[in-house]
Amino acid sequence: MDIAILGVYGSAGVAAADELSTHAGDKIDNLYLIDGGEPGGLCILEGCMPSKAVLSSAKHAHDARSDPRVNADVQVNTKETIEDKNKHISSFAHHREQSVKSIAQSDSVQLIEKDGYFRDENTIELEDGSSLSVDYSVVATGSSPNIPSIDGIDQVDYLTSSDLLDMKSLPDSMAIIGFGAIGMEMSAYLASSGVDVTVVEHDESPIDNGSEDFGDELMDIYREEFGIDIITESYEQSVEKTDDGIRLELESTDVHAEKLCVFAGRVPNTQSLGLENITDSVADNWYDDDLKVTSTDSVYVAGDATGDRMILHIAKEQGLLVAENIMREIRGESIGKYSSPEHLVYFTGNGKYPFVRYGISGDEAEQKDDLLTISRKASTDGIFGLKNADKGLAKMVVEKDTGVIRGYEGLHLHADVMLKTMQVLIEQRAEVSNVPSRAYHPTTPELLDGLFREATERTE
Repeated sequence: MDIAILGVYGSAGVAAADELSTHAGDKIDNLYLIDGGEPGGLCILEGCMPSKAVLSSAKHAHDARSDPRVNADVQVNTKETIEDKNKHISSFAHHREQSVKSIAQSDSVQLIEKDGYFRDENTIELEDGSSLSVDYSVVATGSSPNIPSIDGIDQVDYLTSSDLLDMKSLPDSMAIIGFGAIGMEMSAYLASSGVDVTVVEHDESPIDNGSEDFGDELMDIYREEFGIDIITESYEQSVEKTDDGIRLELESTDVHAEKLCVFAGRVPNTQSLGLENITDSVADNWYDDDLKVTSTDSVYVAGDATGDRMILHIAKEQGLLVAENIMREIRGESIGKYSSPEHLVYFTGNGKYPFVRYGISGDEAEQKDDLLTISRKASTDGIFGLKNADKGLAKMVVEKDTGVIRGYEGLHLHADVMLKTMQVLIEQRAEVSNVPSRAYHPTTPELLDGLFREATERTE
């Protein structure tokens, strides 16, 4: 059996390669690791890792300036922040490159640092004109920034998140298209770095995959604490250059800024793979829940290339599953299906007020008679005030009859850390009455203790 992975330097590709390589020389005759891009993948080069560096720097500066107990006029040193980020990212990328090259040490594994595309289901043509005959393939080619079709956008020098994460100096003002995960994270970084920020949000509030009041709370925090101007329920009509920068025409008003940022999500890198030669359409439902491309017998897709749930950890899980499914097929076994609970972490407010969700949301629970939602404001627990972070809220969903914990949402200090606790409880189907409710220190997890106590009282 010969197998090819297209996009091996990303998280999904390297996970699939690592698993499949254990069978190279046995069930697998040749494993081809194909990637003509820069070693590292999105998360390392342009995503979650570099963004953590700039958010961390901005958080330190913002916390110092916004705390009335601290006499400080601290500014973000963007040049030093980006240079320090580059050193770390270079190290991470080198580690990923070495990991892939170590997999390719076997005589049955070949690393091909060229782009490839499908001539047909079992033939991959490389950019040098040579071709490979394969029995199975994995598409793990990642994603790129989505640029919306706005009149005049091709005439202005807009910035994507990738561009922003390399900027050692920032303009005085920026207009931002898109208030999803990228827009929410980057707008706080920019505002904390001294940029006058205006954000365009198409809906009434952001956070599509969470309860509505979390989006409202987030906008209050961004407007009041970060000074960000958020224009809601408005769409872009056109954009044009001006003597001072750009003018963004909206349905409701015009926005003038020095620079335009486009954070309109991401799209799969599938346009130049020759997928039209193997499947009818690369659109909705172009692959099945076992991650096999519809209308093929041997091509799988994983990670951002699926166009859905573009998250590092999901990419790893999917990469591992497609590798396991290929081996199951080779052995004549039934293949597995991919499923993942609703899981989100947005490092909003520079990570001071992260938004998290695991499992069923409060809004979803309200539509079900057998579920109960417990809510709690961060300001209820004094420790948040002591840390000058008393904004935000949390919700927990439990079954009314059993007290089994089914979901958690949080927008507050340390919500990202607390999510691991809630993930374990939800996946173990823990009953809230069996969760220890006492706290040994007056720390932020008291917020969870309060939810546990109230849920126990209301389900007993």
